[in-house]
Amino acid sequence: MSVQSKNTKLNIGILLDDSLDMPDGVQQYVVTIGEHFRALGHTVHYLVAETHRLDLDNVHSLAKLVHIRFNGNTVRTPLSSSRDAMRALLSEIKLDVLHVQMPFSPFFAAKVIRMVPQTCKVVGTWHTFPSSSFHFVSNVVLSGAIRRTLRRVEVTIGVSEATARFADKAYGTKSIVIPNAVNLQAFSKRSDKHVSLVRKLLFLGRFVERKGPLHMINAIQELKKRGYDMNRLEIVMAGKGPLLEQSRLLAAKMGLHISFPGFIDENKKADLLATADVAVFPSTGGEAFGISVVEAMATGSAVVLGGDNAGYRSILGDLPGQLFNPDDVTIFADTLLQYLKVYGEERQKIIDDQLALIEQYDVSVVCERLLRVYTS
Repeated sequence: MSVQSKNTKLNIGILLDDSLDMPDGVQQYVVTIGEHFRALGHTVHYLVAETHRLDLDNVHSLAKLVHIRFNGNTVRTPLSSSRDAMRALLSEIKLDVLHVQMPFSPFFAAKVIRMVPQTCKVVGTWHTFPSSSFHFVSNVVLSGAIRRTLRRVEVTIGVSEATARFADKAYGTKSIVIPNAVNLQAFSKRSDKHVSLVRKLLFLGRFVERKGPLHMINAIQELKKRGYDMNRLEIVMAGKGPLLEQSRLLAAKMGLHISFPGFIDENKKADLLATADVAVFPSTGGEAFGISVVEAMATGSAVVLGGDNAGYRSILGDLPGQLFNPDDVTIFADTLLQYLKVYGEERQKIIDDQLALIEQYDVSVVCERLLRVYTS
């Protein structure tokens, strides 16, 4: 199927095996591109396993979810769903394009893919990168379960080069790269920071092992051991997760004054990021991209540092000094110290470089590239 012109108003279905209720990376991608396409005049339908959101139009919940632990996260997977309900919906909405988030479940998304007519173009975006050899092997096993359905996907896309190559190896696809989409304007809080001797250090993310909250606390303790004046450092670690209480206890044991405000609503995230002098994302791996890294850079206020993993490297690879090994407390502390000492023109140059680097991730740029795929 090919749409004749990119100016054609399309009927787009965005298919997700998960709920839209959580503010995770894939959900952010789905809603960001979906609402941008809607603003351009296209009709957008969200075909999801289960969701309770009322703030989006054309959301269709078609399955129930169960929760399992996987790849260092709690993963929600759909139970078998009603073929009759799917068939009736697809007959009613008559999609031109079905955009699948991948990998997908053989119990839900695979059914939808097989039911759409040949007149509907099917494209898919990969959103995963392995955090362990077990995760890789599990994807190879899943590939066997969905291989026949995957042939119906005409174009496969990775949100980073690393993600595309991983998916191609595990699933036998030949993927192009179109990065994750971020509404940069929504995070732009650029202002002239007043010069202050107190620097604000910010962690924002899930309190799970691979996101590195304990690594960050240990690196801050290393700064203290080196004699850094902790009265000149405001430390905020925001988010929730199973390691939150352990992080609080570790900070208290070390005598570190760290604020733990808990979960931050999406509509307050930009304001918090913009208050940081240095925003740190010490993920040890398993990152397909790094939406939070881009969001922090988009504020135009924070110098952003990231763990040297494949996903973050796809963003910060042109600024290699801002990547570090979270497992090496000495290197981690060295990196923190280097950028906490940056002021004036040197700091502004870093921020300007960040802003130039992330223009490619703006939702308008990404959706223009996606539209070319949809209409080719």
